[in-house]
Amino acid sequence: MEITRIEFPTTLSEVEDLEDDSIDVFVELEDGTECVVVVSIPKNYYWYMEKEGIDYYCGCPIIIVRKLTEGNILRAISEYAREDAYALKYYHSYRGVDLETLNKVLRNQEDTKREIAKF
Repeated sequence: MEITRIEFPTTLSEVEDLEDDSIDVFVELEDGTECVVVVSIPKNYYWYMEKEGIDYYCGCPIIIVRKLTEGNILRAISEYAREDAYALKYYHSYRGVDLETLNKVLRNQEDTKREIAKF
């Protein structure tokens, strides 16, 4: 799916260390879907774990790039938007799906698996 707009609320020139940070990126798709994604550097996970005093990361999904450059970010988000942008929409929707809806989707998947197994 085509990306119609990408916006950096924090410009890359404002980022202190392009090899150890994360930023939010606003994305609009041709079907009108608007997404907010987090783009980060792997090294930033270590900073976060150190800051929190933990040995794991358990947070929102993040799109990982080697360095925070416009080209890297655009290529990564474009990859998520391929075909019908399922990956980008799925990534974005995790924040807004209530538990009841999520459980319903999972039950439907289990029902589908059982139906397929009958054949």
